[in-house]
Amino acid sequence: KSLLFKREKLLFVLVILINIILFYKVSIKMCKKITHTNSNLGGFMIFIKDTCLITIIIICSYIGFLKSKTFENRVLELSKFQNALVMFESKLKFTYEPIKNIFEEISNVIYKNENNVFFYTSKEKRNIYKAWCTGIDENKYFNEEDRNVTKMMGKLLGKTDIEGQLSEIELGLELINKQIKDAEIEKNKNSKLYKTMGVILGIGISIILI
Repeated sequence: KSLLFKREKLLFVLVILINIILFYKVSIKMCKKITHTNSNLGGFMIFIKDTCLITIIIICSYIGFLKSKTFENRVLELSKFQNALVMFESKLKFTYEPIKNIFEEISNVIYKNENNVFFYTSKEKRNIYKAWCTGIDENKYFNEEDRNVTKMMGKLLGKTDIEGQLSEIELGLELINKQIKDAEIEKNKNSKLYKTMGVILGIGISIILI
């Protein structure tokens, strides 16, 4: 739902940007006509024109900001998954609770009851691995490698003893740590880049329209 909202918000921002550009072009034509007939109104139209250019720069910067957030959200989601595995490991070691109960608690504590892989899996009684994969696919911030790594962890859920399950979690934590490091590198590389590109795009469009 949050991703759908972000997509709708981005689309809304793009529509506003297009409308402002169109309005700017109309205001330029009006400005030229009015300046010939009424110099006072001509000054007002120039103010509107300048306001449109500034707004275009602000909107393009915001679009760059939204894009940069996708890299930050990937790091956040992987970190949540890592914390969930640590909690899963601790519960298995010391409480011996059923996996269903542990997953429900992880969903409440780590994900604050938002839709997540542990929520989906805790509600499934028959095909646990299918529910696990569905939950992974629902996370739109994961890239393809993240999904492959996390899906692999669900293959042996409930099919081994506690020691075997703990070994799987340890392996999973190692793989997730690697994904987090990769995501951090990608965020540091691209997050600032997209923010800068947004500003440059806005300035570029403004220069073209002048």
